[in-house]
Amino acid sequence: MTVPSAMGIISSYFVAKDRTIALSIFAASGAVGFCAGLIFGGFLTGSLGWRYLFYVSAELTGSLGVLGQFILPKDRLEGQEKPSLDLLGAGLSTGGLILLSFVLSSGGVYGWSKAFIIVLLILSVAVLGIFVYVEKRASHPIMPLSLWKIQNFAALWISGFVCYGGYQTVLYYIVLIAQEINRLSPGTTALYFLPMGATGFIFSMSVGKILERYNTKSVLLIGMLMMMASPIPAALLTSTSTSFWAHVLPTSLLVVAAVTIVYCSCTIILLSSVPVSVKSLCGGMINTAFQIGSGVGLALASAVVQAVDIDKGKGNLEQYSTGLWFCVAFGGVGFVASAFGVRNSTADGLGGRRAAGESFAMH
Repeated sequence: MTVPSAMGIISSYFVAKDRTIALSIFAASGAVGFCAGLIFGGFLTGSLGWRYLFYVSAELTGSLGVLGQFILPKDRLEGQEKPSLDLLGAGLSTGGLILLSFVLSSGGVYGWSKAFIIVLLILSVAVLGIFVYVEKRASHPIMPLSLWKIQNFAALWISGFVCYGGYQTVLYYIVLIAQEINRLSPGTTALYFLPMGATGFIFSMSVGKILERYNTKSVLLIGMLMMMASPIPAALLTSTSTSFWAHVLPTSLLVVAAVTIVYCSCTIILLSSVPVSVKSLCGGMINTAFQIGSGVGLALASAVVQAVDIDKGKGNLEQYSTGLWFCVAFGGVGFVASAFGVRNSTADGLGGRRAAGESFAMH
């Protein structure tokens, strides 16, 4: 909820090159938070216990929420009716995706022929189908179906979905490798992954300038290729070669650089392609793709690992390697979507013209 709202504020108050810079800084703040979370979380887990991660997070986010009430600018509807919250749509989409993720991750464990797995799969599809129907009828839908007709939207949504799904899945497996194969403690693992956060910060601050100079589709495709290549060093781990520095570190640096490039490219291309009236909504939708992708991607990887390795009695190293190779193929889906579904664009492109006062309507 916070990321789409932040995207909406950035989209409303910045235009063209200023928006590109603002989005880059916003992405860089995530890298800084990643670093701080790794250090603080690792040592907090090793000292007071993992429960304190949630205690501290609740206090910090609660304080920021109160502070935002006084600092963030108020919405200006300028005589328009305040839209009602689509609670039914939110509930249906959340429930359907939770059911689908559970089925994907549990089907291999319990067996795809189990009655409750089949029932839940049918139920998840039915709930998501009802969600689409509700969105078509709702006066203020949480996901207007007309968005999917906008140039670049569907391809960018798929690219973001796949990219973040691969990113979170790669993170999951390389942390497991660090702790289960390399036998690193939580605190040491946090320190070893610090270069990852630094890399994310550097790329976040640099990608905005890169996008101003070069074709954004080309930059996006480079990011997707990096996403495909990033799991390979860690996937090549063997029982005789388990070096963190030779395998896990290169993967961690590549994957965070890739997700940073793809995140900024997707967001900027999308915001440069859509009407001013829906920039905030589209910014939220692309971030929804990232968040949904993280859960579905890991669930799919777990299903593949279950079928290929666990059912055949293979060890942890083989399982982690299979999960990482899945991420290579998963990234390929995003590359294809980007290559054939995204039209050429520049960083300020349409966004600069539309922000200058051109009016658009959504149907």
